[in-house]
Amino acid sequence: MKRLLLYGCWMGLLTIYLLGCHSAKKLSSSAHYPHFTHLRHFSDQASQQVYLDSLFIAAETHKQQGNFNRALFDLFLFLAYSPENAAAHFEISRLFAQIQQPDRALFYARKATILEPDNRWYQINYADLLVMNHRYDSAAAIFADLYRKHPYQTDYLYNEGVLLAESRFHREDSALKIFDQLEKINGLQEEYVYQKQRIYLAIDSVEAAAAEVRRLIHQYPDEPRYYRLLAQIYHEHQMDDSALVVWQALLSRFPNYPQGLIAVALQYRRKGDTAAYYRYMSKAFANPDLDIEQKIEFLYPFLKYIEIDSSQLEGAVRLAQMVIRAHPTDSRAFALYGDIWMSAGHWDSANRAYLQAITLDSSNITWWQFLMNAYAVEEQNQQLLTLSRQVMKLFPAQPEGYYYYGTALVRSHSLQQAVEPLQQALNLAQQDRDLKLQVLSLLGSVYNDLQLYSRSDSCFEAALALDPNNDLILNNYSYYLAERGEHLKKALQMIQKAVSLKPDEYSYEDTYAWVLFKLKDYTQALKWMQKSLAHPEAQHSSGYWVHYGDILFALHRIADAISSWKMAVEKGDTSEILQQKIQLQTLYLHEK
Repeated sequence: MKRLLLYGCWMGLLTIYLLGCHSAKKLSSSAHYPHFTHLRHFSDQASQQVYLDSLFIAAETHKQQGNFNRALFDLFLFLAYSPENAAAHFEISRLFAQIQQPDRALFYARKATILEPDNRWYQINYADLLVMNHRYDSAAAIFADLYRKHPYQTDYLYNEGVLLAESRFHREDSALKIFDQLEKINGLQEEYVYQKQRIYLAIDSVEAAAAEVRRLIHQYPDEPRYYRLLAQIYHEHQMDDSALVVWQALLSRFPNYPQGLIAVALQYRRKGDTAAYYRYMSKAFANPDLDIEQKIEFLYPFLKYIEIDSSQLEGAVRLAQMVIRAHPTDSRAFALYGDIWMSAGHWDSANRAYLQAITLDSSNITWWQFLMNAYAVEEQNQQLLTLSRQVMKLFPAQPEGYYYYGTALVRSHSLQQAVEPLQQALNLAQQDRDLKLQVLSLLGSVYNDLQLYSRSDSCFEAALALDPNNDLILNNYSYYLAERGEHLKKALQMIQKAVSLKPDEYSYEDTYAWVLFKLKDYTQALKWMQKSLAHPEAQHSSGYWVHYGDILFALHRIADAISSWKMAVEKGDTSEILQQKIQLQTLYLHEK
């Protein structure tokens, strides 16, 4: 390594040093030390000591300021004058630990202990760094030696036991003997029992682990945590009957202990005893010691199950009603009730629950959001208009009211009026990525329908910049371009991506067919249109039959095309242009 002058280039020297160390897989002793040239010369020892003290103070100052590299440099310079100084090695080891270089930290920690073997703080630091380097046996040996030298410091013995339990040489027996020894010295302690039961579980001695926890229960029968720990051990090892016995023992002493009631209830549900399940759950949920947040946390997993299995609805509703009875004036109870009904698709019941939540707490926009979403999903457009207008007044700085108001206006075919609230929603939704995507997508559609195509494209481009893999936006943008006959190659790339992201989606297959039709690839267009219409849901849409007819006509299958157009009429298309296609038996109306 090229030697550098000390003055004017200290950072360069340290950088070269650090890079050199970082690249080495195995480090020799000399590899840890940078070399300095042109060191100062002092006329006497006292002057040098003053300078060294200033270096140490500067290193501490830089460390406090978070400038660890400069602190290291000062300490290395200190070592250039005083290479056998244990304190400097100790401080360097701590700095390397802070910058996540435990192997280098270990080198300097070990050097400090060699220089001052009787300094226990250096020994502890060295042991800690051995642990960071996963050398548990060596760390345990240091704590064993410290305990021999300081027999009244049982923390050293405790640390030795914990580290032996982590040993890769399977020294569980030695660790257990240490914790037994600690109990003889200090008596039965929770942390000793916890460590012993953890060791027993690691070697699959479940009953031995349980026996340790039972000792705690016997010693402290009024501490419910120990019952819970014992029941948890049994439950995690599929010994549910044993766990139930423990919970029942707890409830015999604490009849209203809520976690115990819920645990027993769940055990009975696993056994298929529904009556016992609801009996214990009712008692738990009626307990004021179990706060509403815990009840809500317990119930929320039901929401995803309800969406998959409607038979879960009755149980979820029953439990939610228990929450309402226990907390009749808490808006969160009714909001939870609304969420459950909404997950099951019961919009009227969900709306009533959300309205009750708002009545109890009109200041929480969350409940308003739930209700607006319910109205939007249920397509209750007049209610959505009224409610979102109210939300905009109550929460003018929140984007949701403007978004839902714009949505309601779009559904009312008031496209021009919808632009302003949607733009306002976009301005306010800066930190809400998902809402921004929804607003940009809706604005893109609105601008397209208003024939403001450049604005429409800008909205879709901005949305895809936020989420390039949003299949719905890719589909919609592609379809609008196809309808306009613009940028068809780009439209093709986007719909191909959408179809790959969400295969077997019939609306995307229809868009794919329509883009291919616009590109005059009629054979492939027919293939994708037939694939779309193979879905029973697609067969109810008049627009798909119109597309199918147009593709068939382009392939000179005139009779089939007219049959498809007539099917579109049956499905509800009353447009004049479709009637002209059928009457004139042509696709190219502009020629007539």
